Amino acid sequence: MDNPKLSIITPVYNRPELLIRSVKSVLSQSFRDFELLIIDDFSDIPVELSLKSIHDERLRIYRMDKKAPNVGTLRKKACQMARGEIIVIQDSDDVMAKDRLRVTNEFFNQNPEFGV
Repeated sequence: MDNPKLSIITPVYNRPELLIRSVKSVLSQSFRDFELLIIDDFSDIPVELSLKSIHDERLRIYRMDKKAPNVGTLRKKACQMARGEIIVIQDSDDVMAKDRLRVTNEFFNQNPEFGV
């Protein structure tokens, strides 16, 4: 996916079970034009291994080469890598409501004055 409408960014450190649940909730969205960018903060077990059973072209994983000083550093890196017009933050322990991305997209389409 070259230029998705939305980029969902998820920083994570050592939460494989919670992350799997979070990722599945994002990938099951009714709105499909997005990428999910996972930023692995040098977890003890690489996120790639935890998510190896999930195959979806919208999923991108980036592993930091050392532990970041804070979550803001991870979010900044993810924003730099994001290809979508709109950035949505999804923490690794969050579960996304099935229509959240559809509602988000509709809101920004109807309210173009909002944004960063």
